[in-house]
Amino acid sequence: MTTRSGYLPQGVRLSAYGGGAEDLPQHALQEYLDAVAAGVAVVPIDTTFAFEELPKAHEKMAAGHAAGKLVVVTGM
Repeated sequence: MTTRSGYLPQGVRLSAYGGGAEDLPQHALQEYLDAVAAGVAVVPIDTTFAFEELPKAHEKMAAGHAAGKLVVVTGM
């Protein structure tokens, strides 16, 4: 069985996507962006790291200890 959009089966956890925005139908991407803007679709962020902490972020990711996205930023 698939989701309403028909792209991902229910009960499947998508952990990575290697394509770009151009690989999705425009309406599907726009629906998602609208949902994020409206606060309906939330991207869970586990931890934000400064660029200098990149090795620490990688260790956390490799250990499987993140409960959401790990974000690495410059200029923190």
